[in-house]
Amino acid sequence: MSQMKAMFDRATLLYRSGQRPEAIAMMEKLAKREPNHPTIASALASMLADAGQLDRALYYAQIASTGAPKVSAAHQLLATILAASGRLAEAEKSARKALDLDPRAHGALNTLGIVLSQTGRQAEAASCFERALELHPERHEAAANYARLLVELGRADEAVRVADRAVRANPNDLAIASARAFIMNYPSGIEARDVFEQHRAFGRSLASAAAPLVATIGTVRTRATRPEGPIALGYLSSDFRSHSVVHFVEHLLERHDRPRFRVCVYHTHGSCDAVTERCRGRADLFRHVHGLDDATLARRIRDDGVDVLVDLNGLSAHHRAGVLALRPAPVQVSYCGYCNTTGLAEVDARIVDAITDPPDSDSEGLAVERLVRLDRCFLAYRPPEKAPEPRLAAESGASSPIWFGSFNAPAKISELTLDMWCGILGAESRSRLLIKGVGLEHEAARDALLARIRCRGIDASRVRIIGPTASTSEHLDLYSGIHVALDTTPYSGTTTTCEALWMGVPVVSLRGAVHAARVGASLLTSVGHPEWIADSPESYASIALALGRDARAVASLRSTLRPEMERSSLRDESAHTRAMEQAYAMLWQSPSAVR
Repeated sequence: MSQMKAMFDRATLLYRSGQRPEAIAMMEKLAKREPNHPTIASALASMLADAGQLDRALYYAQIASTGAPKVSAAHQLLATILAASGRLAEAEKSARKALDLDPRAHGALNTLGIVLSQTGRQAEAASCFERALELHPERHEAAANYARLLVELGRADEAVRVADRAVRANPNDLAIASARAFIMNYPSGIEARDVFEQHRAFGRSLASAAAPLVATIGTVRTRATRPEGPIALGYLSSDFRSHSVVHFVEHLLERHDRPRFRVCVYHTHGSCDAVTERCRGRADLFRHVHGLDDATLARRIRDDGVDVLVDLNGLSAHHRAGVLALRPAPVQVSYCGYCNTTGLAEVDARIVDAITDPPDSDSEGLAVERLVRLDRCFLAYRPPEKAPEPRLAAESGASSPIWFGSFNAPAKISELTLDMWCGILGAESRSRLLIKGVGLEHEAARDALLARIRCRGIDASRVRIIGPTASTSEHLDLYSGIHVALDTTPYSGTTTTCEALWMGVPVVSLRGAVHAARVGASLLTSVGHPEWIADSPESYASIALALGRDARAVASLRSTLRPEMERSSLRDESAHTRAMEQAYAMLWQSPSAVR
């Protein structure tokens, strides 16, 4: 027994000192000798989970929970691994079992909050995270998750405060630093320079943490050492599934010039669906890499010979910035899925355009990466396959209500956005407002948003707030009930703007000072309607009211806007693909193009 304890202690020490493969190997020897020992099984499960070997980790976590049925920690560990494996119903059951044994269990509260937020029960999830932070103010695991959830619930200002407190208490915690940088994109009133500095600080911290692992990735090939052949593009994202990002990247997978480019896709999310399978069929190489740790995934990308790695997550949910910090590819690019700099010096370029990031602006000063501007809109949009035909169901007449609407995420409804919307409602007695978004199916979220509207002097009876619909077709058909779509600021819509235009609804957008606040301007310019772009809150209201009051123009747009969009550069998938390929080739072929 003393020998077993010595081996256990030795494996634990090796693991803590960074010698993880050796530690796992030693713990596995112990597990073979004592296959049902809950302490050994639990330790091995934790190590394997950290290494991304979730299937094996789950096997040992189940042994641990079976062998120690009255130990809360064993059920907490099992819940965490089940959640990471996407087995959410089982994870919830294990987390609740852990809390039955210990109502103060921080890990169980945190995991239960994650599961609840991923299964549409945001209000309950918030209570779990709040309880975890209340009981354990010295712990930080729940803080990042809670802050991101608050953003989803439209409480971005509160989320920033939660993240700030957590960062001050845990300055070396990368998850919290990442969450804070991400969250700062949403509220109005934060200086762009402050947002940039938070991103850059996170990037530096991540690079420092990754430095010991860089050597383990091996040599990354260069133009001089690679064999002849097409440029290997690697697309890295958690969103190769039913997600808005697919509307802007699937055509690339399909239309890339195969003699010149080889397309590799790395899907990092646990969930796969019909969209995932469609993307699999478009790629030359498709890897579902959920569960791989950063170093393992980086080695996989390097071994696949990727020349240009294109990250579609940035610092959004489920990001793999830790992989980028290890530089598995000689050229690394940020594109599409994130509205800001990654903060990482290891990311060489961000692909934008001259409207989102004007050359004569401070855009370069707000990006760690080099900005590569396409000579067109940086995006091309592929609408849903079964979108209904545009129609106008809302009444349009001199005495009829004028319905304005926004289907943007509640997180984007900043204080300035609400000021502008309520200003429109206050200026026109016939105006009404429809707000739709994920999270708004919860009464608490709707009540909070209505309270913000009431305090601006607007009667709640003039506002309709709804949550998600059962299908994309139902979602798009709701546009038939609004006359004018209102964009958000300082984080403008992307997919929602494209959807509204496709359904024949004009969109009013405020052109702001940073990329996130200028995407709407880029989209509207690309479809030939720059007259809907405002340069001040006052002109935003004027444009919106003029459109809403012009019933004939609104009705006409229902039949003309989709064909206009179809003819525009926003729908020219081939031209967009060629422009992207030109940017990739330039970055790969010109050493001076990459720092």
